[in-house]
Amino acid sequence: MKVAIAANKAGQELKDCVKAYLTKKGYEMVDFSDDDIFTATTNVVK
Repeated sequence: MKVAIAANKAGQELKDCVKAYLTKKGYEMVDFSDDDIFTATTNVVK
């Protein structure tokens, strides 16, 4: 299963932890992070 994830700089550390955990569980991660959280959010929901 693919999981879309994104964060701005403030959430980068937590996002990396979640991403590592889900990758270990066998999920395919697609990272849409961007400096602009609105752009990142739009990319995740597409």
